[in-house]
Amino acid sequence: MNQMPLDQLTKVIKDAFNGAAKITKSFQTFFIETMILYLSIPKRINFMQMSRFGDSCESRFRQYFQREFDWVGYNSEFISHMSGLRMDVFQQEGYDDGEGKTVTLYTAIVRATSLKRDVRVVIVHCTEPGKKTQTRKVFFSTDTEMSAKEIMDIYRTRFQIEFLLRDSKQYTGLTHCQSRQKEALAFHFNMSLTAVNVARAFARQDNRNLSVANVKTLIHNAKMIHRFSVLSGKLPNKLLNTNDFKELLYYGIANAA
Repeated sequence: MNQMPLDQLTKVIKDAFNGAAKITKSFQTFFIETMILYLSIPKRINFMQMSRFGDSCESRFRQYFQREFDWVGYNSEFISHMSGLRMDVFQQEGYDDGEGKTVTLYTAIVRATSLKRDVRVVIVHCTEPGKKTQTRKVFFSTDTEMSAKEIMDIYRTRFQIEFLLRDSKQYTGLTHCQSRQKEALAFHFNMSLTAVNVARAFARQDNRNLSVANVKTLIHNAKMIHRFSVLSGKLPNKLLNTNDFKELLYYGIANAA
């Protein structure tokens, strides 16, 4: 039997520690366990549930949730390895968006009387070859030093923020924290949001086409199989049980590869 999903997820979590400030080995072990729990517990994610599904007691989770952690550095490590994210600033008016559409940007600095300051206005004109359909959008920024392309790209990232909040509410327990202490709440919120980034990074491996929901189902199944094996003291033959293992592993997952 092969525990590849858990091994790969653990590696994804560990690799991102390179971007965070130096931490102790005990905290690293706790963090990995907690992150896997956030991506495997099927219902509410709180201290009581984590103690039921994990290897640590409830008081240990409460204690470590009071710790500080470099969440920005940790998440930045994921962003640095992901493709399709805005990393450069371009200073051009017209370009091809990669889908056959021609995008032209018109920009000007105007005086906003209501804001009592200058703003950069960007008009996005998009045309598709062979079609009469044209789309126009208007963006603006109070930072007049920003380029038109950068302003447009930043507006587009807003939807990614919305998706992050949606997925963290639905799948990683953003609103489930039992504590009312600000340190524990901050740790939980960051853990919940980061868990979505971890799930997406994990889904990118081996060309998997999995949603956050499917990643949670996969990791939950992997943990259950691992627990049955450990408690029974029997490890099935890897070669003879490959098909059975895969069927159990991907049980309940849509479009499983």
